[in-house]
Amino acid sequence: MYADVNGVKLFFDVEGKEYVPDGPVLRRKPVCLVLHGGPGGDHTDFLPELSVLADTVQLVYIDHRGCGRSAKAPVETYDLEQNADDAEALRQYLGLDRVFVLGHSYGGMVAQQYALKYQEHVQGLIVSSSAPSYRYQETLPLELEKRATEEMKKENEFLMSTKTLTPEDMKRYMKVMNPLYYCNYKKEFDDGIDRTIWAPDVWMHCTHGKLSRFDFVPELPKLRVPTLVIVGEEDFVTPTVHSREIASAIPGAELVIIPGASHETYADKPEEYFGALRSFILRNASD
Repeated sequence: MYADVNGVKLFFDVEGKEYVPDGPVLRRKPVCLVLHGGPGGDHTDFLPELSVLADTVQLVYIDHRGCGRSAKAPVETYDLEQNADDAEALRQYLGLDRVFVLGHSYGGMVAQQYALKYQEHVQGLIVSSSAPSYRYQETLPLELEKRATEEMKKENEFLMSTKTLTPEDMKRYMKVMNPLYYCNYKKEFDDGIDRTIWAPDVWMHCTHGKLSRFDFVPELPKLRVPTLVIVGEEDFVTPTVHSREIASAIPGAELVIIPGASHETYADKPEEYFGALRSFILRNASD
């Protein structure tokens, strides 16, 4: 499905009914905007794992502008604030009031930006395997030095130095690096890499642009929304220090660190991950 928002054709998909039968009445489920990682990936990275959450909330998956099935836009608009503005425009387009916002990795950065700008419309904020500032780019090389094989290090060096990145380059990089994204890696997890529509122009602009200097930490204490910060204990992309920083900055935020999980926490430890999300959503659904 598409919505014309902010001058771009934005792709979104919906999973789960908004109203479900509950005895003699129809009960309305809360709605959750789902913001994918990358930058330059798409929402299919959440699938099929996130589908189990559709029994608790109606999930609205968004492909950020220029990503996946969304239309291309001027490259200078590929950034956190514009992605947040697009999500807000989609919320309005769908006629929604207050929503849960779930962002994973880069999507977690967009989710923080969204909450900071539009917190009156946020019923609950879920920041998954993410960071509050550019400083994740400082810890990532240290984690790679500890964990990566020589082949992985060469792929990362190429990705960070090339000026002509292609979708095939991104796909190769992800397949080489994919075992690091899980503590319980399975070859079938590579299927998500193959079905993703990779956007190297988005990755290049974001990574070498505003992502190298953004910092939400001074602003996060302004948030007054229920917040869950969740991360795998072995996350190498955004180590737990970053999630701890988010949770300590947002008043009343909950922090869940899951042992035996890396960056793709929802695939490594689904029972623990979705148990924490369901508990958080149900406690805040009627607020």
